[in-house]
Amino acid sequence: MGHDSDTHSGQPSRTHRGGCDCGAVRYELELAAGVGETLAPAALSLRASRFKLLTGEDCVSGHQFASWSVHHFYCERCGVCSFSRHEVGNEAAAFYAVDLRCLDLPRRCYGC
Repeated sequence: MGHDSDTHSGQPSRTHRGGCDCGAVRYELELAAGVGETLAPAALSLRASRFKLLTGEDCVSGHQFASWSVHHFYCERCGVCSFSRHEVGNEAAAFYAVDLRCLDLPRRCYGC
């Protein structure tokens, strides 16, 4: 889990960090430029490029549901599931998805 996942699509991107509520699990990834400024509140997860787990490998556990192709990872300390790994046939096509609420993005109030 401590490896990079490079699914860069050639679009401009920015490096972001995120993690669980208690801070034990931290990761770094790339998202298309402008993400966080243009997303509606209904968008809860997004495919990440160049995902790298920075800290917390010792306290990350995972589970799978019926599909067996998606691995949901959560922090054993606070219970937050902040990212998942999606297997799509071969290792090169696999990707990570992150919960946008767990990213260190400026908070905006939509509909206030």
